Amino acid sequence: MRLNFSTSWIFRGWITCVLVTFYAQNAVSKSPQCDETEYIKGHRCCKKCEPGQRVLTDCNDSHQTICTPCGRGEYQPSLTSEKRCFQQRFCDPDSGFMERPENPLAEEPCRCLPHLQCCPINCEFCEAIPTCSAGYGLVVDPKFTNGRKICAPCKKGFFSTDNSAEECKQWT
Repeated sequence: MRLNFSTSWIFRGWITCVLVTFYAQNAVSKSPQCDETEYIKGHRCCKKCEPGQRVLTDCNDSHQTICTPCGRGEYQPSLTSEKRCFQQRFCDPDSGFMERPENPLAEEPCRCLPHLQCCPINCEFCEAIPTCSAGYGLVVDPKFTNGRKICAPCKKGFFSTDNSAEECKQWT
């Protein structure tokens, strides 16, 4: 079986490729060039919302972007084109966490009530800071990066004479 390729067929193929490439470049060059404070919606540049806010309504021919503040327990750290804010992590008061201040600009970490400490690594709940026996004092547990304290024997030159939740004291 013999295939019949003609010069005109090859020529038409090349012309088609050139035209498709030209129209694709033309379409891309017509999309607006927005700066970092704007985002593309359709064929126009819309203003991004400020930190602590989210997009309520995208811009159109008659108005610019309408923004609204993040809700309670939400935050948005940067300029955004998003319609939702990030959710703050839930810090359960029944797990020993303090009430934290509202911060619509940044994630607020969970903090334990006084005399409690975060446990384990990601501060999932709070636990009592241990009371150490005489001869022992509080030190930062090297296995954790969150500052969790444990009891350890007093080092040479340090002492502890009673049960306490304090570091060993230096001899004077």
